Amino acid sequence: MPVPELSHNKICNLEDFSHPDLYPVIREVFAHEVARFGDAFPLGRENRKDWEAAMAIRAFAAHGLLDGRSEFLGVAAGNEPLVFHLTRFARRVFATDLYLASGDWEPFGHESMMTDPYQHWPFAWNPRRLVVQHMDALDLQYEDETFDGVFSGSSIEHFGGHPEVERSMDEMFRVLRPGGVCAVSTEFRLAGPSPGLPGCLLFDADELASRLIGDRAWHLVSPLDLSVSDATVGSKTDVADVVAQQLAQCDRDGGWFTHKLDYRHFPHIVMGIDDFVFTSIQLALQKDEAPGGAPSSSRDRERSRLSTPLTGTHAVALDQAPFSGAGWYAPHHSPSGAARWTGPGRDASIDLQILVSPRTTVEVLVVAAVSPSVLEDLRVEVNGLPISVERVTHDEGTLVRGVVPASYASVRPFTRISLRTPQPPAPFAEGEDRVGVAVRWVRLIAPRTP
Repeated sequence: MPVPELSHNKICNLEDFSHPDLYPVIREVFAHEVARFGDAFPLGRENRKDWEAAMAIRAFAAHGLLDGRSEFLGVAAGNEPLVFHLTRFARRVFATDLYLASGDWEPFGHESMMTDPYQHWPFAWNPRRLVVQHMDALDLQYEDETFDGVFSGSSIEHFGGHPEVERSMDEMFRVLRPGGVCAVSTEFRLAGPSPGLPGCLLFDADELASRLIGDRAWHLVSPLDLSVSDATVGSKTDVADVVAQQLAQCDRDGGWFTHKLDYRHFPHIVMGIDDFVFTSIQLALQKDEAPGGAPSSSRDRERSRLSTPLTGTHAVALDQAPFSGAGWYAPHHSPSGAARWTGPGRDASIDLQILVSPRTTVEVLVVAAVSPSVLEDLRVEVNGLPISVERVTHDEGTLVRGVVPASYASVRPFTRISLRTPQPPAPFAEGEDRVGVAVRWVRLIAPRTP
């Protein structure tokens, strides 16, 4: 039986973390957590903040914005992972917050984001595409209709009262281009009176409709799903305990660093304190196009092309492939022309500007390996989803081949092929020229249409 599609507008549920629409996105955005917590991640480490970032990425991808040409604005963005991850797929990302402000939020504001953002994300990202600016979310210093995508993660509830929330949403709407997408996550109140906690608004369905969505000329990109499973409600965690862990991490590390935080208990989805119970909700809003429309631009045609699944066969030689990520598989080219990976990391990924559908065959031609065990341990993932592979003898080496499962679902205008091994070989001696695994090419073969 097909798995129902996950709405872009919904309450965070425990089951979302294993949903095929979201599971691979979480693993891709938080690939470092797979390395830190094991291959089962995010299962057993369900964190609603990871869910919020992945839901925003998924909404942008569904509307063709991860094409390397779109410009994004993060409102009260802090040092959130979404800021850095987007730099890999955007023309530019503008991160705004009260970075220079003092007060209770100073540990989370991070003035150093303006001078040394590397310390906040020591993983793969593109620093040439990030602009960090001190700016008030209620007074965005940009021209109208500047950005293709706007995002704000778990911040708007701290802006003051409901009038401040409406003003910030007015500003996000103003700077969003027609056809652009605004992804906002905030707190949804499952129990307790309005307006919520001191310093933190908690919204119900009516307040979402009147305050966040309002009568602005935009619309939800998919139906609003307010269902909450029993397992989700049963995961309730005490707010005071969570805050204590967050503050202890800030004291230990000199500020808020999401990649260093490790809660004592999971799932981290539903929060409770006194009479209040709440969790995350994600809204994805698309700004209406101008009346009458206009002829499609070359950019629109390119987005349409990237939203069409692969047909036929696509092959990429790895000595010319765009690599991303850090890993003991790190790109280095051998004289023979095969892509060679050596070094101290963990994995390598290849980003391709194509959309892969279920039942697509993925073939990796391995022409050398440092040991047979490394080849046996080699795993292949498509957008974070592991696929079962077989190994077949080939004239040049070994063909590692698998098929994307029928349950796979993606509307992303790119595909990431990741090559992983659970255990790296013995450390390389400095200056030693050893091959970890050498791969000649990766080939994708689309399923035949009826």
